[in-house]
Amino acid sequence: MTLSETISNAEQRLDEQRARVSDAFDTGRTRLKAVVDDAVEATEDSVESGTSTLMEQTKIWRERSIDDLGRLNGAIVDAAAQLAERLPRTELPVIDKLPTPEQVITDGFDYAIELAKLQQQFGLDLVKAFRSAAPAPEAKKSSKKAAVKAA
Repeated sequence: MTLSETISNAEQRLDEQRARVSDAFDTGRTRLKAVVDDAVEATEDSVESGTSTLMEQTKIWRERSIDDLGRLNGAIVDAAAQLAERLPRTELPVIDKLPTPEQVITDGFDYAIELAKLQQQFGLDLVKAFRSAAPAPEAKKSSKKAAVKAA
């Protein structure tokens, strides 16, 4: 075998080795992408499940706290009524010039409700501002993932 034939054979084997290495990299890259995609999907599922559980638990906590507060308020009102029965009745000379306690309470809570609505809108507007600046989340690629796994 001549030197040029030996070199030609060596170049051919080198080309075959490069092709095998390239194929191995492509296969490895495809498998790694499938593993990463699986991990991302599992993480998304876990986050979704955890978020759902958190929202359910938050709703239960809110309902229970409202019920507990309602019972507490009722007990305080009952105690106040019993106390009020024991207090002497006295008329103040300027009482008719002052707003009624009901008016003061209603006005205060109307203000608090307006303030809460304003702050709610502020929070939603902030989320909207940041969300519009953020990249849109990718759509789930289940059919693409199945094709990658099949490869």
